[in-house]
This record gives sequence, structure tokens and C-alpha cells, in this order.
Amino acid sequence: MLSKFIKILFLPIASLMLVLIVDRTNAINIHQSNFTTQANLIILAERNLQMSENPISEELRKNQELWVKQKLKNYRYILQVSCFCPPNITQPVIIDVRSGKTSSITPQTSRNIVNRELFQKYDSIDKLFEIIRSALAKNAHRVDVKYHPTLGYPTQISIDYDKLMADEELFLTINKLETQSNGRFSHP
Repeated sequence: MLSKFIKILFLPIASLMLVLIVDRTNAINIHQSNFTTQANLIILAERNLQMSENPISEELRKNQELWVKQKLKNYRYILQVSCFCPPNITQPVIIDVRSGKTSSITPQTSRNIVNRELFQKYDSIDKLFEIIRSALAKNAHRVDVKYHPTLGYPTQISIDYDKLMADEELFLTINKLETQSNGRFSHP
């Protein structure tokens, strides 16, 4: 899990090793150790990360594990994007995933043609988890997520990337997820 850190600095001082750990929240943790191997120091650093994990990150991890356990490869859902962006991305769309790959993106109500490129980053549940993870990694000002209680997928994602910037917020609503079994879709 070393990649979760921004920096780990190993500073040899006399017979001790001073370890400065700067995590994604920019918290600096200092550890003094007489460990002589870098591997032992990395284990110490990983323990430190686990203690300082963000509750939102933990909730994300638990729900993504729940989603993965479902082993759903064929499903569809309605996505509604709300943001300060062009109207053709804010129309509700039905995203259809077959064999784990997006097979179609169609408008829910209108007959407008959907530009798939506009929805590429939202076109699977796995990608929605990545949006959340990315916002956390970028230290977004606010990340609020609601998850489906039994399947674990996000049902609402609200991200405010910068407290001081207007109109960069993103709000996603995911609803009516249906799974396909024997050629028929049904609500799980």
C-alpha cells in the first residue's frame, strides 16, 4: 500500500532511523526506529496509514468489496449528471453493461442522440468507484457518497473539488440498477 503515501523519508541519525511520513491529507507523522531494514520501516508506515485512514475511504473500500462480491457482469442503470456543464450531459441516460463492458448509452426519455464520449468516465459502476477514489486522492474539499445497502454500488456521489471555486461541483445520481439473468433484466 506504499503508493498511498505522498512521501516517506528515511533519515539515518546516529544508530536510529527517523521516518517522516506525509500522507494524502498532508499529515506529517514522525517515527523513531532502530529498524535497520527498509522493509520493516515500510510495514511501520503502512500501519500508520491504516490508523489514519479517512472514514470515507474506509466506507468506499467496504462498499467496493461488497460490489465486487456480487460478480455482476451484466447490468444497467440510470445515470443523472448534475454539474455546471452543457445540457447534453445532464440528460438522464441508461447505461447498459454486458460482460463487464459498456454496450450502450441511451437517453432515458428523449430521442436525442447521446455522445458516448461525454459519459465515458461514468459508464460502469467500477468507473464510478474510481471517480470517488480520485476525488479523495486529489483532496477534494467535500466528498459525500451514498451506497446501496446490499449491493454496495454508489447511488449518489457529490463532490466539491475546491471550496473557493464556484461551479466545479459534480453530483451523480445512480438509480434503477437492474441485473440481467437468462436474458431478462430485474431489480436485485
